Amino acid sequence: DFPSKAKALQPVMVEELQELVDKHRCVKQARAIGLFGCLDLQRRHGRLVQRLEEASPEAVRELRLALRSNGLLALFRPPLLHCAPPLVITEEELRDGFRRLSKALEVMDRKIWG
Repeated sequence: DFPSKAKALQPVMVEELQELVDKHRCVKQARAIGLFGCLDLQRRHGRLVQRLEEASPEAVRELRLALRSNGLLALFRPPLLHCAPPLVITEEELRDGFRRLSKALEVMDRKIWG
């Protein structure tokens, strides 16, 4: 029963997204409904990391590589990074995915803030 599973894991999703907001300067805010979440990525002074019509800056290109090197496929439309795990995911797998995402976001933090 996918709807019930998504509802049951939503608090974990929200908790993990908030941890990314708290830990990474490049994450401005996050939100989720069920197992569909989204991060808004920013650069210095709260500006969006990239506007949709702009070419990808180096920090975005490096984040894409870091996501892949951490085994993540992402729906990434800068400045929005969507988190949409498969609905068959377990809580342990969900938390592992967020640990991997956090490692990838460290690359962007270093690139923007040194």
